[in-house]
Amino acid sequence: EEALWVASHLVLLQLPEGHDSRTILSGVTSPSQLQTAWDSVPVLRRAIDDRDPILLGTALAMGLDSKRQIPGAITDMVQKYLTRLEGLHGIYGCKVAGAGGGGHLVIACEPDVIAEIEGATCLRVQRVTPDLHGVQSEGWA
Repeated sequence: EEALWVASHLVLLQLPEGHDSRTILSGVTSPSQLQTAWDSVPVLRRAIDDRDPILLGTALAMGLDSKRQIPGAITDMVQKYLTRLEGLHGIYGCKVAGAGGGGHLVIACEPDVIAEIEGATCLRVQRVTPDLHGVQSEGWA
């Protein structure tokens, strides 16, 4: 039930350019750079317990803030898409993920805003569905 709720409020936006995970990981020089990501865990747990999509977005945004502490983790291309998503109604937060494999934005949102996200970014949005092995995307070509 919890996984279904989380999946109903998350979408993936596959970014057109990947990230070099070595560059990102080599930029981590202090545990303090990762503190905000660590601090997001209880926020995420509370979001799930309370079924609060705004808190879910807050937890993702904290992860994004943590990545901003790492030089090179948020490229100009990623920032371009983040800027396009700012202010869209029904989006509560996002973070960049998948550093070495193409890269995605994980977006916490209301289920009915996919068309707005696609319109703002000109990229295809994918819903996620839970299964016994974790959360996987549907229909990647």
